[in-house]
Amino acid sequence: MDNIPDFVARMKGEKFAYIHPLLEPVLEPTYGIMVYQEQVMQAAQIIGGYSLGGADLLRRAMGKKKPEEMVKHREIFAEGAAKQGISRAKADEIFDYMEKFAGYGFNKSHAAAYALISYQTAWLKAHYPAEFIAATMSSELDNTDQLKVFFDDAQSSLNGITFLPPDINESDYRFVPDGQKRIRYALGAIKGTGEAAVADIVAARNAGGKFKDLFDFCERVGKQHVNRRTIEALIRGGAFDSIEPNRAMLLDNVELAMNHAEQKPTTPTRAGCLIWSKTPSKRSRSFPAPRGAKPSSWPKKNRPSAFTFPATPSRPTPAKCARWRKPRSPSCGRKKAACAWPALPPASAASWANAAASSSSSSKTTAAKPK
Repeated sequence: MDNIPDFVARMKGEKFAYIHPLLEPVLEPTYGIMVYQEQVMQAAQIIGGYSLGGADLLRRAMGKKKPEEMVKHREIFAEGAAKQGISRAKADEIFDYMEKFAGYGFNKSHAAAYALISYQTAWLKAHYPAEFIAATMSSELDNTDQLKVFFDDAQSSLNGITFLPPDINESDYRFVPDGQKRIRYALGAIKGTGEAAVADIVAARNAGGKFKDLFDFCERVGKQHVNRRTIEALIRGGAFDSIEPNRAMLLDNVELAMNHAEQKPTTPTRAGCLIWSKTPSKRSRSFPAPRGAKPSSWPKKNRPSAFTFPATPSRPTPAKCARWRKPRSPSCGRKKAACAWPALPPASAASWANAAASSSSSSKTTAAKPK
């Protein structure tokens, strides 16, 4: 890597000299700098007198940096260089240069493939910055440290990318470009979520539209993959800010919302809770009052207009019915059905008769007692 500035300068016309004239045919294509592993092997052949097999063993030893192997190969290389009339000092200089390069060099085919990919990705980043950076960050959703590097690079003055906050009504599992210079933050990049949980959220949103509140979210998403920890992570990550910016209140009501979703009755008027709307809608909703909210601060249209309670039998007890029932006078113009309670089921007629008799005798006993 230290030779990259020299390589660029020489490519642009800077004068240079080869490390040895014998290596000019080998190093000419790369401006006198070793770039490929094949050049190391060729230098070992020309200067040190190695065979192709021996040159490959030298390359491996240099890559693995084994001291005992390097000492042995240094002597072999110096002996071969001496046969070419090269001094020991110059042979050691060439060997050190080869050793330094071999620590990071690639073979030519590998380096060419990397160069092509680098060119393609550089072009994409220059012409489609939001799409490129969104795809790059989506490949590292589980690596927070790497995401931070990409995030800072995207927001730099060179790239000028703006990130939109995570939103349960807008975000997907991965980062999504929103225009040429904007990216919507991924729900999958929030710690505590997962792909299955986000998939359930997106499916519920696509099926029923945007979520209106925390209770609506819990009711529609379910608990198969989205648990309390997931919801709390989304709240802390700001994914609910577009619905309710008060994160503390949302966190305080997670358990309440999840319990409400589990115990949701078939008819909202039997729920034993507050009705939040005076006018019925296509989808009647009944939610408990959120903890942490002051009734005086609620909008007028959202203030509770009535209380509803679990349904109870509207029929009075048999004893009270017998006590209240009065015979219809002949002069009464009302219909008989208007003066009497609805007929009882046959199975309970006997119990009603006994209760009526008991009530009658009790009234007589009470009347006979002295004051």
